Amino acid sequence: MNMILGGGKALVAGISLKVGAILGRLMGIMVEQLVVTQMSHSLFYHRLCKPGHPCIDTGLYAVVGAAACLGGVTRATVSLVVIMIEIIGGLSYSIPIMVASMFAKWTGDRLYKGSLYDVQIRLNNYPYLQFDKTSNKMADSFASDIMHPR
Repeated sequence: MNMILGGGKALVAGISLKVGAILGRLMGIMVEQLVVTQMSHSLFYHRLCKPGHPCIDTGLYAVVGAAACLGGVTRATVSLVVIMIEIIGGLSYSIPIMVASMFAKWTGDRLYKGSLYDVQIRLNNYPYLQFDKTSNKMADSFASDIMHPR
């Protein structure tokens, strides 16, 4: 019910964060099962995977999946990485989160320019100010160009 109600709200984390976490966790479980069934006879498995400590962290897959899905929907990168690092409470998984959010943004930009929220604004005919690079006369200026010595 929370996913249904959260999808249309003006929240960044709506349904995409939850769906990404679910898909990431499922992917983590599949990778874990693949490692256990296929690599349990290799030296790699016995040296790195100790009894009682899982070799594959499915929680990491869930966090990375959530970051990738949310990054693909919102096209946010830096702010999304900061939010996800705050959610997990440390910098230990920052590199996978950064990589996932960047690839999600690049993939989303190749499919359609603009985020899901831009599409919703256009569909609802809300007034929206587009950023026009050609009308910005100060775009190629520096602060020293407009400063006057006293």
